[in-house]
Amino acid sequence: MSDQRRARKALDILDEKLEAGVIADDRYKARAEAHVAVIARTTQLLTTADTDAERWLELARETFASVVNLSEVFVVANDDERRRLMMLVGSNWYLSNKKVALTVREPLKALRHNNENPIWRARPDSNRRSSP
Repeated sequence: MSDQRRARKALDILDEKLEAGVIADDRYKARAEAHVAVIARTTQLLTTADTDAERWLELARETFASVVNLSEVFVVANDDERRRLMMLVGSNWYLSNKKVALTVREPLKALRHNNENPIWRARPDSNRRSSP
């Protein structure tokens, strides 16, 4: 049982005792405040967790959308935009033996090695068009 549920149950029991006259008002208030604080704290934690999850999801969507269209945008971009796109993708760019190398930024590392992950590969029959 979660802390929040326990606190709500304890508050319900305290309410019943107060109504039955088993517990005094001042003692009820002291105990109820502790349970209300637990409920407030857990509600705050749940709200924060939801907000953080939404932020991560939005970041993932933006990152994926940017990467999917990156080559198309790069072709039509001016020099400043291309530089910004290159900095978005990675850092420590260098040219060696006519090949460009870089350090890929953290969110894009999973996409960089997608050929190593067979789950990410398209099936041979995917997106095939029927013959005319």
